[in-house]
Amino acid sequence: MKKIIFYSIMMAMSINSFSQGTWTQKADFMGGDRYGTFHFSIGNKGYIGTGSDNAGIFKSDFWEYDPQNDTWTQKADFGGGIRFFGTGFSIGNKGYAGTGVVASYNWRKDMWQYDPESNTWTQIADFGGGLRFTAVGFGIGDKGYMGTGNYRISPAYPATYYNDWWEYNPSTNLWTRKANVPQQGRTNAAGTSINGKGYVGTGFYYYDTRLNDWWEYDPLTDTWVQKASLPATPRYAASAITIGNKGYLGGGIYYSNFNDFWEYDPTSNNWKQEASLPASERNSTVAFGIGHKGYFGLGSNNIGALHDFWVFNPYEVSLSCNEDISIAASDISCNSIVNNIDPIITVNPADFTPDVQYTLYFNGQQVGSGTGTASGQTFEKGITTVTYSLVEYPEQNCSFNITVSDQTPPYGKLLIKDKPVCYNPTNAYELPDLYVFDNCGIQNVNYAISGATNRTGDGTNASGVFNPGTNHIVWTMTDNDGNTGTFSYDFVVLQPIVITIPDVYAVNPGGNPNTLYIGYGPTALSLTVLATGGGIPGSSNSYNFEWSTDETTATISVNPALPGMHPYTVMVTDNYQCTTSLTKNIEVIDIRCGNKLDKVTLCKVPPGNPSNGHDNCVSKAAVPVLLANGSHLGNCNTTTNFNSHSLMQQVPETDSRILTVYPNPNQGIFTVIINIPEDQKIAISIIDQQGRKIITKQIENIKGSNSIQFNMGTLSKGVYTIQALAKSGIITTKMIVQ
Repeated sequence: MKKIIFYSIMMAMSINSFSQGTWTQKADFMGGDRYGTFHFSIGNKGYIGTGSDNAGIFKSDFWEYDPQNDTWTQKADFGGGIRFFGTGFSIGNKGYAGTGVVASYNWRKDMWQYDPESNTWTQIADFGGGLRFTAVGFGIGDKGYMGTGNYRISPAYPATYYNDWWEYNPSTNLWTRKANVPQQGRTNAAGTSINGKGYVGTGFYYYDTRLNDWWEYDPLTDTWVQKASLPATPRYAASAITIGNKGYLGGGIYYSNFNDFWEYDPTSNNWKQEASLPASERNSTVAFGIGHKGYFGLGSNNIGALHDFWVFNPYEVSLSCNEDISIAASDISCNSIVNNIDPIITVNPADFTPDVQYTLYFNGQQVGSGTGTASGQTFEKGITTVTYSLVEYPEQNCSFNITVSDQTPPYGKLLIKDKPVCYNPTNAYELPDLYVFDNCGIQNVNYAISGATNRTGDGTNASGVFNPGTNHIVWTMTDNDGNTGTFSYDFVVLQPIVITIPDVYAVNPGGNPNTLYIGYGPTALSLTVLATGGGIPGSSNSYNFEWSTDETTATISVNPALPGMHPYTVMVTDNYQCTTSLTKNIEVIDIRCGNKLDKVTLCKVPPGNPSNGHDNCVSKAAVPVLLANGSHLGNCNTTTNFNSHSLMQQVPETDSRILTVYPNPNQGIFTVIINIPEDQKIAISIIDQQGRKIITKQIENIKGSNSIQFNMGTLSKGVYTIQALAKSGIITTKMIVQ
């Protein structure tokens, strides 16, 4: 059915002026033409039951009206069967109905409770006032109130008009007699409750006694007080409801029907005429209030029963929204909390605030909804449409867009100690990954290195070859929205430590460098380590020394006694805790000869003919002269090129038969196995990739195969060097921690 909206106009009146309430036609009642029904509202639904149609057929059906969807739904038939001019009211979340007639002069006093949750009717205690119809009833708090009406046993007897008043307590299922409605009895009265008080008025008492009086009932004191009479034609079969804190009365009949409509303000005790129902005059209408609107319809006029249905809105209500909003996403997430986006609601009269609801749409899909305001909600990057509407006034709605954009550049963090690293002969260094953060996601990361090293690459890890000096690394990060950020780090590689142990001579000329002779010359040599470099160019550096003999001075004296090659290794550590090592081999040669071993073996070389030397066993006294003339100590076939450079060497990484680690790789818990052919002291050190010693264990007097346990579960992932320092030299191997 096409809906028609009528607006009231302002009219000057001698008593009151028109208000500007609005009537809107709603969906017709689905049960057909009807009058003489009972009705009530529960929560946000209205209910209509029983009554009579134009053919005079009494009904037992029961219907629910949903104002949100403007739909009618048939529910379980009234538990008491057919009924005409029964009375209904609600208490809390239950409805109550009863009395009325089922046929001519066939009256009822039964009462029933309706539960909308289960859609069931349950009979309760009969109405305390007995048989009747056209009574009035309403709920106040947790009690129901009902009274007036009339009863006529047969046409032969006059009708009885009641002014009794009863209270129903659903917790005890008892009816209690209360103070009568003042003055005479009445039937077809109108009644409603407002803010804890009841109101009853109009109706008639016997023929031609139409009423327009209005009475207020206080259930706390059980008293009635007369209020301002309706300033309109007296009537009966009018209908009254409550909207907000006002009462409304309309329709009814004197000799003809009415469609006027009146507002009663209990605070000022004044009546004000509202816009009339824009439809046929009528009486015995359905009427109930839901929220801040009143619903009227059905009833009877001079032609017959009606089925149209209307809503009255006494308020001028409007809703407006913000303009579109553009806002940046949060620095830490790809969204933003948006405040101060409440809609603007105006209400006239301003005596209540309508409930508002919102719906959120993102990329055409609903992503959220709720009651109240959307302020304080989190909005994702992109465009979200916010739609507001009023729960009771769905036609009042508005919408706007919130655009959240990513304007935050990505940033990085390198989890590394800001200190120089020791020189690595391979020039290969391992850096941790750059931790890159962006609130909306990273698209690309690359880096460029300048300074001591020049190279570029993609990704978050710039590990690789670095030259000694300051290496300036700049990562450029680009997020999914094209924002770019940079992170810089100066990776400083210290200069290499350069160490030498100069050759030393026990006998010169005529002796080999770094050689002691049994039977001639000194029995000891002084070895001196010379250290330079390391650290940052231009800065001072200092060095500590640790020899395989456990001595810690730059110069040591060595006196190996047995023939053979004797290595002496020194570990040099600078003030950056960087280390390097060097081994000097000292050879001991037994050159004694003669029966008493009191002479010396000497290679006598003819002048100008060095290839024609021959061995001689000579007295020690003759040695200085011979050496001065080109002879050499020792046999001719074993002498060394005396002009060769130092025999110093750095011991390479050994094989697993001497030094091994198990398991390898590991997680910081491992065993070092070392095989030592002779009894000696060993120092085993764990050294990181920057050349720093993590830990050193000293083991006294070991020989053969030995196992040394390490429990270092806190070691960072990476490659480590296992170094064993002994008198015989330095041996190393590699270990991986995963």
